[in-house]
Parts: sequence; C-alpha cells; structure tokens
Amino acid sequence: MPSRVSRSPRHSLFVFAHQDDECLLSTRIAREAAAGRRVHCVYLTAGSGPGVPSTVRDAESRAVLADLGIAQADAHFVGSAHGIPDGSLPLHLVEAERRLEEAVGHQPIHRVFSMAYEGGHQDHDAAHVAALVFARRRRLLHRTWAMPAYHGHRLPWILFRVATALPGRPRRVRRLPRWLAWRHAWLVWRYPSQWRSWVGLFPELFVQRALRRREVLIPADAEAIRGRPHAGSLLYERLFRFPYESFRRGVDAFLDAGTAGDG
Repeated sequence: MPSRVSRSPRHSLFVFAHQDDECLLSTRIAREAAAGRRVHCVYLTAGSGPGVPSTVRDAESRAVLADLGIAQADAHFVGSAHGIPDGSLPLHLVEAERRLEEAVGHQPIHRVFSMAYEGGHQDHDAAHVAALVFARRRRLLHRTWAMPAYHGHRLPWILFRVATALPGRPRRVRRLPRWLAWRHAWLVWRYPSQWRSWVGLFPELFVQRALRRREVLIPADAEAIRGRPHAGSLLYERLFRFPYESFRRGVDAFLDAGTAGDG
C-alpha cells in the first residue's frame, strides 16, 4: 500500500513559537487541510510557565488541531521534547531550527506559514526567522507566508493591535465565509491555561475575524529579518522586557552560522 506521503505530494508547514499560536492561523490551517494538503505544525518552545506544564499546553493544541482536521502525528512539539524555554527562542534558534529539520525535513513541503515579523513577541519573530531559513534552503520563499498576530507600532505603553499587518507591508486579504469566520473567532476559549492572554487579545481578534471576516497573508521578505520590525520601541521590549539588542544578537548569530546557509 502506498504511504501517506506518496498520496499527498504537497505538504504545508506551519512554524509556531507556542502552543495556542495556531489559533491565529487557524483559518489558513483549515483551508490548507480542506485543499487536500497534509499539514504539519511545529512548535519551537515548551510554552510552559508557572503552574502550567508543557503537557497541558500540548494537549490544548492537539485538541484544536484535531478539530481543524490535522492528524496527531503531524503535530510536532519539539520545544516541549527538548526543553526550549518560552520567552527566549531568539537565543535558542540553532537548536530550534535543527529540531524543525528533524521533525519535517524529510517531507515534501510545498508551502510554509508562520507568524509575522512584527515586534509583538520575541518568540513569534524568532519562529518567523526559523521558518524563512527553512524555506530558503528549499527555495520556497516564493511560497512562504506570514500572518499578523499582534504588535504595538505607534501605540503607547503596552497597547497593541491584533491580527493587523504593519503599515506599508504588501499583503493578500481573503474574505472569510461568515460561518467560518464566526466559528474560528471563538477558538481562543479552547485554551483555558492561557485565558489571561486571550482576554486581552480577543476583542480585536473578534472584530477582525468575525465582523470584518479578514484573513491577512504577508509574503516572505528575507531581507526584513536583518533589521527592526518597525521604527520605535517594540511591544516585546515594553511588555516582556526583552531588549531588541538581545534578540538581534541571537538572530544574527543564527543567520551567520553555517546552519543558516543559503543551501
């Protein structure tokens, strides 16, 4: 009997920093699966925190992915398996990208998706860098896309925008069917361990998804990751106290290493 790989020659890869990031890309995951593509989701950090072990977060994401039609074998929690800490992915990119390669490098990946490079969370931006390096090796940059999560561009304090691309970036906007937009708008409450985060993110996400019914895709830009996501202070500097200089050192060391060659 032919293998599943041979029956499904076009595979899609989603590269995430944390368990629950799939919620922000759920409409695209569902679309890729509905198109008959085999979907692989790779999580690069353990996602664990005080009182919330990675096993709990893995289980929450597995349940959501199952409802989106993703096989359990295609959910790869490499951050949990190898203890890559939440909040410091920029400093562990060499290992994270190696684990990404181990998880799906043998699969015939055709499209790559990630969170946008937007200065909202340092781990999201680092996962974006890992996704672009993976795609560049396979000459897939023309089929690599990102979706906005949240950022604080031109906003004071720790205020942020959700599911809204940074101004001036090229984008492709898809109008979602009403039933799909409504259903996916409520997925945030499938992560009880993360309710505090989603209380803040939900209102604008609901507007963008359920009311405006928008899915925004940003084409890959391999040059953008060499600089700041945008001018001014970044949300993760203000909210998570993670300096951009630390992000830059970790990412530049990764990009300049042999593991990030052009292939």
